[in-house]
Amino acid sequence: MGDRASSDKGKPIEQHPDWVKYKAESEAEGWSYDAATYIGEVPKDDDNFFMAKPYDALHYNEEGEYLNRERMDELKALLNRNVTPEYRLEGRLTLHVGEFAEQLRKLGVKAVFDADQLKKQMEMNRDNPFLQSGHPVQVEQRDDWEKTRLKELTETAKYKGNDDEVISIYLSQFDGVLSEFREAAKRPGHHFPVHRELGAETLLPHLSPAKSFAIILSQSAKIKLARKDGEGAMEDLRLQFRLTEALAGDDPTGILPGLVSVALGTYVIDVAEEGVQLGQWNDAQLQEIDEWIARQSESTAAQMERSLQGERLLTLLTLQKQVNGEDMLLDDREAARMFSSSNQKALVQDLVFYDRAMKEHIELIRKVKSSGVVDIKAVDELDSKIDEAMNRIPGTYILSKMVLPAIT
Repeated sequence: MGDRASSDKGKPIEQHPDWVKYKAESEAEGWSYDAATYIGEVPKDDDNFFMAKPYDALHYNEEGEYLNRERMDELKALLNRNVTPEYRLEGRLTLHVGEFAEQLRKLGVKAVFDADQLKKQMEMNRDNPFLQSGHPVQVEQRDDWEKTRLKELTETAKYKGNDDEVISIYLSQFDGVLSEFREAAKRPGHHFPVHRELGAETLLPHLSPAKSFAIILSQSAKIKLARKDGEGAMEDLRLQFRLTEALAGDDPTGILPGLVSVALGTYVIDVAEEGVQLGQWNDAQLQEIDEWIARQSESTAAQMERSLQGERLLTLLTLQKQVNGEDMLLDDREAARMFSSSNQKALVQDLVFYDRAMKEHIELIRKVKSSGVVDIKAVDELDSKIDEAMNRIPGTYILSKMVLPAIT
């Protein structure tokens, strides 16, 4: 037995006989360990929403390096220029155009002052021999930051004029990227090229811009509703439909994309409700909104199952890479201490425990799909059972303890 343990020690954890046996039994029960099972057919590039501009600026390679870092930085910088209206910060539901315009004007005035101060600071920095004699990389980074910040302030300083003028200035800065977005939305498929082989280093750069697009489209739609342009608002809402559906049906890389999709849906509902309050939707538009809500409701459980399946497989890969020394979720010293005290058999048992826990959660989701009802009691009982088993014996299930609390 000791000879077998020592011979298994140098092998990748996924080749351990206990894992191979468990995996085969699990596959016989219908569970897959191939992400392609849950990804489905990948659309052709010309049919893929995420392969078109502007999302192509976020692509990266198998090394985790962005293919066009400059374009990515430019896109994110532009989308980050969206301004959260004060009514949202105060918890109110309805956008008042006049209030938002005044908020933008105040930002414009402040930007003028801040830009002037920054210019003076930049001149002082250039005349400071101590700063200029620093490490060339640090000097370059500071100069780049100052130039980027000055550009941002210069754009914000343009927020001036009457209500219509200042809001038009604010929204017009997004005209180009929203034009690209409209063209991308015409593509029927969606699959963002994620490199899940990176394990813990897998990048999901499309999630944050998705929220920014949702915010900008929501603002545009609400302003059009306030101006009694129901059809224009509906065009923005249809783009929000497409964005939410694209994210919900994307590569199931875990729970986070599903949660972001749900969050995007709240922006849709927010706009829809404001249009109802203002009486701006016609019967055909109300029916279109109702049909979208119905589709979302029907597919929620299926989307959650795909998300959990993706989470299960990506986390298994991450944990295997961790055990094999290919990846480090923890500080190297801490990881080395923990794994040195665990034999391969115990680590395999840990992986099996995690996988079974995830499968039990997925089984609950499947019951929701068939019944349409979430059994809160069953969820709580499962979470308690997993937590009790995981913590029954100190020093065991160290891998599961790292990742399951985020799920249960």
